[in-house]
Amino acid sequence: AGYEVRLWNRTQAKANELAAVIPGVVVLAEPTVADADIVINATSASLTGAVLELNWTAAEPEAVAYDLMYSAEPTAFLAAAGSRPMLDGRAMLVAQGALAMEFWLGRPVPREPMRRAVGL
Repeated sequence: AGYEVRLWNRTQAKANELAAVIPGVVVLAEPTVADADIVINATSASLTGAVLELNWTAAEPEAVAYDLMYSAEPTAFLAAAGSRPMLDGRAMLVAQGALAMEFWLGRPVPREPMRRAVGL
């Protein structure tokens, strides 16, 4: 769709392995948020409360911080992003759960009760 996707992993070999199967992905040697429209944390760091070493002052004020962790409370990743727009993984959890139920039940599943259940 014309987006540049940049990937960083705490293990360089894993980043290279993933990039090998996704055409056009740029692997970064060091994590950076400069010039990013959205920064997505898909690491397990939020499960342990670990802080990723990101220089959020290099990010544009409107850059979105998106932590895939399912939490109503801000994670260390989101807290470090400051006053930027933020998303957590609860909406993604709802979408995944609804799609799975629709697959198994063979009919549409209402998402609003699921959204309320996770505090959205």
